[in-house]
Amino acid sequence: MPVRHRPAMHSGREPMDTASSVMAAAKMGKILAQSMVLRRPMASKRVPVRILPRPSQTDSTPTRETANASGAFTERAKSLAKLMTELLPVLDNFQLALKSPAESQEAQNVVKGVEMIYRQMLQTLEQAGMAKIEAVGQPFNPNLHEAIMQVEDDTVPEDTVVEELRAGYMLKERVIRPSMVKVSK
Repeated sequence: MPVRHRPAMHSGREPMDTASSVMAAAKMGKILAQSMVLRRPMASKRVPVRILPRPSQTDSTPTRETANASGAFTERAKSLAKLMTELLPVLDNFQLALKSPAESQEAQNVVKGVEMIYRQMLQTLEQAGMAKIEAVGQPFNPNLHEAIMQVEDDTVPEDTVVEELRAGYMLKERVIRPSMVKVSK
């Protein structure tokens, strides 16, 4: 049975002439070509990069470098100081544990383990910028020391720290906890 060719139809359901069907096919080809261009990955297109000029030094807007140079305490430093402040009671408890006498061999082994952990924690905190405030034998400084008691001591000059009751710490030039001390009269 021979196949009969049906004329092309458009939306009006009327037969299309040959020129119209060629035009419709060309239009469809163009639409397909455009859709293929749109489907290409974006990596193949080059996007021009615009480099913005650096703000001048006379600009009043503070930059990160000027803020840090002026001694501003950054958000990172604040969060680090908060963390270290929360860890200070743990350090105090380690110091108390190390002061307790170990009578048996087992207890001495436990104390050695605690001492190793304490040293490792101190080393980690020091690498982050924390330093212990040296107090004993130093002149009393209200910015670094918190005087709890005054004691009579003729062997040292007046207003000298005689004993440290609780260690104080600094985080890069900033006191995060002052030393609790006894001062000579």
